[in-house]
This record gives sequence, C-alpha cells and structure tokens, in this order.
Amino acid sequence: MQTQQAIDPADLIPVDLVADEYPHLFNHKQFSWLMRRRERNGLNHAIVKMGERRLFLSRHRFCEWLANQAEDDDKTA
Repeated sequence: MQTQQAIDPADLIPVDLVADEYPHLFNHKQFSWLMRRRERNGLNHAIVKMGERRLFLSRHRFCEWLANQAEDDDKTA
C-alpha cells in the first residue's frame, strides 16, 4: 500500500488558472489537451481532485513532471 505525501494547500492552483500562471509554457488550449491526456502523459500525478469536479495542480509535482518530460526528451534525442 502506498502512503500519500502531504500536500501544502499553498502549492495548489485550480487547473483553469494554470495557463495564466505559466503562459510561457502553454496556452489554454494546449494545457487543456495535456489535461485530457493526463493518464497517458503522466500529468495525473500532479493533479489533486477534490470532490467530483474540482481539480487542482500541485506546483511541486508539476515541476517534477516537467523534469521527467525533459529527461524523456534527452533519452530520445
């Protein structure tokens, strides 16, 4: 059984504000595409679900995901 790591509420941002927070990385349409495919691309690790519809992004876990994406790109290059 996996133990859950504590998440700092200050680390969370609603997913609908992520593109506004990181406009240098992607626009709303691009982030929406990433979210729809989060099970496949691993972004689901950075998503925290509260209730039925409220989704938040953990900034810390998002940074880890970005680092993993960069490592994957280095391996394929």
